[in-house]
Amino acid sequence: MDEKQAIDVVQLNLFVFILVAFVLGVMTATVYPTASSVWIWSGLLAVPALFLTRYDRKRSLLFCTLSIAATFGFGLGYAQLTLETALDDRLKTPQTIETVVRVIGISDGVDENWRQVVEVIDPLPNIPKRWLLYPKFAISSEQRRPIANLQAGELWRVRVKLTPPHGIASPAAFDQEQWLLTEHVGATGSLESATLTNPEAGGLRLPLDRIDRLREHLRDHLSLLDSPARAVLLALLTGDRALIDPDLRQLYQQAGISHLMAISGPHVVLAALMMAWLIQSILNIRPLLYLKVPRSILLIPVVVTVVVLYALLAGWGVPAQRTVLMVCIASGLALFRKRWSTVYILMIALALTLLLDPLAIYQSGLWLSFVATGILISWVQQPIVVGHRWQRALQHVKGLVKLQTAMFILLIPVTLAFFHQIPVLSILVNLIAIPLIGLLIVPLAFMALFILPVWSGLADAIWILAAWLLEQLHAVLLILPVKVLSLTLTPIGLAALAVVMLIVLMPRGSIPRGLVLPCLAICLLPMWMSRPLFGLQHDAPVRVQVLDVGQGLAVLIQTQNHAMLFDTGAKRAEAREGMGERVVLPALSAAGLFHLNQIMISHPDYEHNGGLAAILAKLPVDHVISSKALLTVPTELCQSGQHWQWDGVDFDVLAPWPDWNVIDDKDRSCVLKITTPSMQNHRASMLLMGDAGFDVESRLIAENAPVAADVLLLGDHGSNQASSEAFINAVAPKLAVYSSGAFSKKYPSDLAIARLKAKNVAVESTVTGGTLTIDLGGQDHFDLSRYRDQYTWLKH
Repeated sequence: MDEKQAIDVVQLNLFVFILVAFVLGVMTATVYPTASSVWIWSGLLAVPALFLTRYDRKRSLLFCTLSIAATFGFGLGYAQLTLETALDDRLKTPQTIETVVRVIGISDGVDENWRQVVEVIDPLPNIPKRWLLYPKFAISSEQRRPIANLQAGELWRVRVKLTPPHGIASPAAFDQEQWLLTEHVGATGSLESATLTNPEAGGLRLPLDRIDRLREHLRDHLSLLDSPARAVLLALLTGDRALIDPDLRQLYQQAGISHLMAISGPHVVLAALMMAWLIQSILNIRPLLYLKVPRSILLIPVVVTVVVLYALLAGWGVPAQRTVLMVCIASGLALFRKRWSTVYILMIALALTLLLDPLAIYQSGLWLSFVATGILISWVQQPIVVGHRWQRALQHVKGLVKLQTAMFILLIPVTLAFFHQIPVLSILVNLIAIPLIGLLIVPLAFMALFILPVWSGLADAIWILAAWLLEQLHAVLLILPVKVLSLTLTPIGLAALAVVMLIVLMPRGSIPRGLVLPCLAICLLPMWMSRPLFGLQHDAPVRVQVLDVGQGLAVLIQTQNHAMLFDTGAKRAEAREGMGERVVLPALSAAGLFHLNQIMISHPDYEHNGGLAAILAKLPVDHVISSKALLTVPTELCQSGQHWQWDGVDFDVLAPWPDWNVIDDKDRSCVLKITTPSMQNHRASMLLMGDAGFDVESRLIAENAPVAADVLLLGDHGSNQASSEAFINAVAPKLAVYSSGAFSKKYPSDLAIARLKAKNVAVESTVTGGTLTIDLGGQDHFDLSRYRDQYTWLKH
């Protein structure tokens, strides 16, 4: 290596370190999201670095250090500024607006699951530019349909009931507000009316609109195929999952092959190579052409063009973006006869992706795509093929098994961080699904896509064949005992597990392998502890979590060695899943709970027992108690006077009474009081009222029931039919909490809240705080923490 080559290597390595510093800066912004003086310090570091370029730039350690530090600061400040700008562009209060909007992309979902992104044409004061529209609300799912067929690029005059972005904020539950933030959506709303004003908006987005309409056309075309696998086939072609049935989606998640429905590098590159092969076959008719123009000059532009067009057809997701960037960089290097490491190209693609949109750092697709590609680069080696044909085939199979095992193990930190579960049979299922989908189904789907403009009948026949192969795969998946292991690690545990994976990925000798065991101990320590709770440890004998389940109620109660649920959240009769699946089960997983001693249903109402069936299907439960016998499970009736003690914590049922005859089931709610052991001459307590109203409160007062408590869970979600002034005086709470849905006109009642505030009672709700965690009996008697306080975008 001569001096010039050595200088080039040094410059390239410095460039890569600078890219790594930028990426680390953006990642750091997820932990420290508030910008302060980062930009100033970055500028101060950059000035001496630029000054040093006049001297020994190529070998100056100081120059390298300052450049890397300045780039890290730039990445941190840039990501923080982008986050703050996106948060400022969110709607603050609900409004009803009539204006002209432009349809962006295709709908995410169909019928009652329809969702459509639109952008405002004429900016409105204090109104975000981009909205996510839902169908107009209706009680029946049959009536909950979009009132107009909005297509990409059209202009519509719409009347929309806009609301600020708001979703469930609870441990391990899907964070809709974060998703809306990464999609740069500042408001959501129900579409009340719509009138088409212009079928073609034009402008710079016109080519993208045409591609989106092609995606819509493919959705409509494939939806007519007579095959239950047509939805997966559409997802494999364009990344459009709108037609996928929730049961099939869950099957893919449990099997660990959901990633195959994402348009990733192999999909895009395969489409490009098929087109390049077709072009090369045509050019081979005139081979003398290669004497005038090198083959690479002819084929590389074709490959790049097809890659870009197909990535746009696939929705321009992060995996597709990564592939486009890597292909473009590699193609440019090939044209200029340069060779760079694939790791360098991957790092450049990652840095460019985050430079275009730093908020992509919050997307699971970015982490899965780049980490999986890094694993492939580190583990895939060209094997030395020897022996007979069957021996060579065996070597390839062994290599595939080794690669799939490595992929499964090394992606565990990312999988746990975003999905909180591990598909147990993922390795086996992927060994079956990847060759079938990658080598047969996807090529057939692409072949049909290329034939469609010329011969739609043949294209449909090929698609039906590909769908039939998918049906056989689905039949195998239904036979296999596909299960998921639900597990949630603390941030420290996830970081330690990620370090373990990094050590495994690095070349031997670069990092001591002895660090693996201490890091694994940090990961597994919470699993060995008798009380693996979500969040920080505490000294309280009981923890009560009022889960954010929207309009409904679910309370998780944990003592040192016992756990129970008071209500299980809502589920409407026509809904495929309720708060049991969406919130309660993830919260139990986050708390490290895989068994419940008891479930108490305050009263049989869909807002309170909707999640019971889902929980019983997943977890063993010793006892179910309710105010009324449940048809689906053996039930013990709750009655006043019942008492039990767990780990020194007393539980007392104060209502209903055996002689209590009321018409409204709400007033038959189980009323539960929790009292901790004495600490500093005080026994902390909490009173859970269910949906009990004025009549129950009056009898409790009349019978001198021990209702006094530090914390009161308001009856009937804080409505005006509960929390009377006399009852508030009797309880004398320091804190009152309630669970209700956002933007509700009924809950809580202003009168009930006014009565509490008149007595100087602090009021907290799941709407503004998300899941509320109350530690009873510690040094401060009770300690409150709000889930929304942990993340910038969740704070209101």
